[in-house]
Amino acid sequence: MTFVIDLRWRKHYRPVGTGWDYRPKGIKPSSVVIHTTNGNRGSSFDGEADYLEASSGVGAHYLVGQRGQIAEILPPIYRAWHAGAAKDDWINSRSIGIECHHAVGEAWTPEQRAALAWLCQRLMADWSMVLGAIETHRFVALPAGRKPDPSDWTDRSFYAWRDGLIDPVQPAGTYPVALELKVAWQSSGGLWHPSQFAPGYALTPFFRHPDGHQYQLFERSGARFTPHGSIEWLFTEEVERFKQWWRTHP
Repeated sequence: MTFVIDLRWRKHYRPVGTGWDYRPKGIKPSSVVIHTTNGNRGSSFDGEADYLEASSGVGAHYLVGQRGQIAEILPPIYRAWHAGAAKDDWINSRSIGIECHHAVGEAWTPEQRAALAWLCQRLMADWSMVLGAIETHRFVALPAGRKPDPSDWTDRSFYAWRDGLIDPVQPAGTYPVALELKVAWQSSGGLWHPSQFAPGYALTPFFRHPDGHQYQLFERSGARFTPHGSIEWLFTEEVERFKQWWRTHP
């Protein structure tokens, strides 16, 4: 499915400092932050776009509507004031802000998610972004818990949607990386992307060992997921030891 980007709104025609300015020299976008407008139910797409264009205090690069509309409010070469205090990979200087027209309590439409996916895929290609650079505002905002958006979209559902932005061919005899591991890795502040783990697949499923921990093993490394939710990385001899155990206890 192909979508059209509406260019009627041009925030960069307004004075610098009114919700936008320039990215630092040499810095290009390397991540995306997904927001929801969280305005009044029944507000119009054009009305939300007008607000983002006219606001002197906030900005966004794109607005995605419930019927699949996409408006470019500010070209990504400029810096939008959208993230606020954020983890370093998603500060305004490094990120593209996408607002989704959505009020708290509303259902997400398939058309909106499809348009958002199309836009993110385009931005990933245009700016050579990794999959893990596409994140929610609530994940990147500091301090933790400062922002809830995108509203009415759980982390599990969001990351499943994000995984669908790429369609890798899974090598025979391998296993998908456990969602629990991805979420825990992201919660620790890391950028998840498939190329980090051989390439996005594991040699074992997520399994429980008699020592009480859960594990997933990769070609040259492994991850121990503790009962407290933290990740401990395994290498070389320790990985080989657990591989031997797994082969005899499939």
